[in-house]
Amino acid sequence: MKVHERSEKELSLLLHRGEALLLLGAFHEYPMMPNEKRSLARKEDYPQLVEAEEFLRSSIREHEEGNRGRLRTWLGAGWVPHQTDVLLRIALEDRDWILQVLNDLHVGSWHELGCPDFEEQKRILSRTKPGSDEFRRLFTLFLTMEMQALLLDASLSSS
Repeated sequence: MKVHERSEKELSLLLHRGEALLLLGAFHEYPMMPNEKRSLARKEDYPQLVEAEEFLRSSIREHEEGNRGRLRTWLGAGWVPHQTDVLLRIALEDRDWILQVLNDLHVGSWHELGCPDFEEQKRILSRTKPGSDEFRRLFTLFLTMEMQALLLDASLSSS
């Protein structure tokens, strides 16, 4: 994955076909971060926050539903075959939103893997078979991190 072109209005990333397939699969799993993992505080410590927490979760669900619809539209329009690879076009006005979606996928993958540190991620990679759920989660973790870094770097470079 690398920056292919950059203009005032758009950024395009060049992805190998395998990267594009894994990333598309991850985008289709959005939202990945379980709502029950998001909380204001432990209920036993602050029982008065139960109602506020339900409101928070409801608001997050509503926000994620809107993001899913926007993601479906974007996935249908932004991906363009390019020789043997795929170009992913990102309007700069969508960059922050895409970073939020990528972060959800990144953190959600990390949670599903058991919140491993880097050394544990390497151990998981060494024992995991391609095609397994664990393999997909690990590569979602890596690809989303790489894409976030590219988008942030392109933002800093264009300022």
